Amino acid sequence: MNDESSPEVPTAVLAVRVTLVAALAGWAGAMFFPVFGWQELARPVIGAMVVPAAITWVARKRPVAVALAAALVGFLAGAAVLVFQGVGGLGHEIVDSTVNGWARILTTTIPADPDADLLFVPFALTFVAAALGAELVVRRGLRVAAALPAVLVVVVAEMFSAGLNGDRMVSALVVLAVLGSLALTDHGASAESDDAGTSPWSLTSSPFVRGIGALVVVAAVAGIVGPHLPGHDREPFDPRRYQDPPNDPRQSVNPLAELGGWRSKAQADSVLFRATVDRDGPLVLRFRLVALDHFDGRTWSEGEGYRTVGVVLPSATGLASAPTVRVDQQITVEGLSGIWLPAADRPDRLTGATVLQNRATGTLVRRAGDVTDLTYRVRSEVRDPAVDALRGAAAPLDDPALGQPKIPAEVTKLAVAWTQAGVSPYEKALLIKEHLGNGDFKVAKDALPGHDTSRLLDFLGLSKHPAAAGDKRGDAEQFATAFGLVARAAGLPSRVVVGFNAGRPEGDDYVVRGAQATAWAEVYFDGLGWYPFDTLPGDAAKQLTPEEQKLEDQKLKEEKALSGAIHDPKRVVPPPQPPPPRPVEPPSLVSQVLRWTVGVVGFAVLAFALFAGSVIALRAFRRRRRRNASAAGDRVIGAWRDVIDELAVRGVRMRRHMTVHDLLDEAGDVTPAVEPLVGLGSEVNRLRFGDPVCSDGDAERAWRAADAFRSAAAQAQPRLRRLRWRLDPRALVARY
Repeated sequence: MNDESSPEVPTAVLAVRVTLVAALAGWAGAMFFPVFGWQELARPVIGAMVVPAAITWVARKRPVAVALAAALVGFLAGAAVLVFQGVGGLGHEIVDSTVNGWARILTTTIPADPDADLLFVPFALTFVAAALGAELVVRRGLRVAAALPAVLVVVVAEMFSAGLNGDRMVSALVVLAVLGSLALTDHGASAESDDAGTSPWSLTSSPFVRGIGALVVVAAVAGIVGPHLPGHDREPFDPRRYQDPPNDPRQSVNPLAELGGWRSKAQADSVLFRATVDRDGPLVLRFRLVALDHFDGRTWSEGEGYRTVGVVLPSATGLASAPTVRVDQQITVEGLSGIWLPAADRPDRLTGATVLQNRATGTLVRRAGDVTDLTYRVRSEVRDPAVDALRGAAAPLDDPALGQPKIPAEVTKLAVAWTQAGVSPYEKALLIKEHLGNGDFKVAKDALPGHDTSRLLDFLGLSKHPAAAGDKRGDAEQFATAFGLVARAAGLPSRVVVGFNAGRPEGDDYVVRGAQATAWAEVYFDGLGWYPFDTLPGDAAKQLTPEEQKLEDQKLKEEKALSGAIHDPKRVVPPPQPPPPRPVEPPSLVSQVLRWTVGVVGFAVLAFALFAGSVIALRAFRRRRRRNASAAGDRVIGAWRDVIDELAVRGVRMRRHMTVHDLLDEAGDVTPAVEPLVGLGSEVNRLRFGDPVCSDGDAERAWRAADAFRSAAAQAQPRLRRLRWRLDPRALVARY
């Protein structure tokens, strides 16, 4: 079978339609730009837009099977050249990307690395939308319907980009403009256009001008009404909420267990990694390896899975402004093994490695392989809130960590005793640190390892076994995990962090050895985030620089002053202060215009739907009432009035004192379908000026004539014109 494009459609019109459909498919693919960026997305999307449109145009007079085969070849070639460049096993890569690519995008933070398996998704969607749309144009003569695949891709792209397409209104207007242009490319000329010698799809034609004017009006109304519509500021739908991130099976490895080995005599001098650091302010530098926020009674671990991230890493949310120090690091790993990447907290940009990130803790792990011999660059924003801000900050009472696990009653009792003098969460945390460092607990590198509940009860002197009741000896592992457990018993959200003291630089680099491995605890404060507490008393491995020592001394001085104030028997408890206000950025002019525009479009659509539904319903009700009148004569007159309504929407001028034949002559100048009305007009004259007697048969013939006129007048007319006639309100006010 040879499916050719319709010969009634001029080639130029057909080319315009194919171009519009392909362009809309390309625009739909470009809506993935928040995920990848314009530069990475341009080649695959442009290729996926142009190639299928060109294949469809060349093969438009060939059988469908030939066109489909050519499209398949084009798809495979495009995928090989534009997406999987130089990658072996093309078939396997395409199958894997088709099955898993979309899920990987949903579990990747934005912006994502332009990996082939991810870029294949917008390439494939754009190619299919362009190919299917072009085929519907050339083989089925469709216009607006041919653009629906591309419209669906726009919707999918909006969801995949998690609502980050700030120009959502621009996208909607582009789609509306293309759909309107397709609807206006009408190759069938009306009587008016034939008389004027113009094509209705030319730039100067009346339908085109009216369509452009309508788009301008809709955009203007949308910009004005949009921000006032209910739900305009509602958070967009994000499918990432319903896509579980992939759990990395290697996260069960616990770096707390390696602390003792790194700090032992055998590995104390072993170089783990080197770091070249550039920072824009004073800071006591330390490198975080992993933050452990989940405790099940036996071990501390991370409670959330990992997501693949790109160059730009997600920052912590819900935090107020605070002093920050930007730290740029180039890290070369030497003796450190495992999957974790050391970096100052919190990293916000990384190059040189493909990594996964725990979004809750900021921990970085290598996506594949060991970190040994890896060199990468990472930028971090280290927050350093003031003590006054910490004293006035609250701690969330509904943090899930507070229920992990069921804390022994002895620990809860100890926490109450240690923190009862504190008023604010920061004061309570400072008191816990003070008790752990008051000399009752001894630092011993040869202490028994472990941090489960039983081991911590021994360390805290709460063991029921006499032999272990007084053993308050531990190393960094026990001090940090004991702080975390007691803090949770006191109602403070806490976690344990494993990392490294930076020490003093050797030349241009910080050389981090095993002896500098350590652990500390962190407590979360509303608006300020996680704040570290050094839990290991007298940690000699810090080896601070003179500038860092000055900062450390100032911090200890402030903590000592606060501790003295806490224990002062004459202390006046200050009223609790609200958390610092979070900065609110005023909306930009562009976003305001876009919000107004989208609102006006919604309002215009609702208003048009109400208007159209009202006109159609009223006309249907009037026709039914006339057709079902009790008297046969009234039904005949009702048929004639229904004809007058139809003539009014077709532009027939109604004047007073016109006879029936004058009206029919006027209608003949507008539509040639007046032949069925001659007999109806004579019947109306007879009823008005002659014999008023009328039978049911006369009424039935009158309505058959009215229906025949309506059907004949609609034949050979474009669908849009027929729709316009149905919605024309002049039919409701026509008088004769």
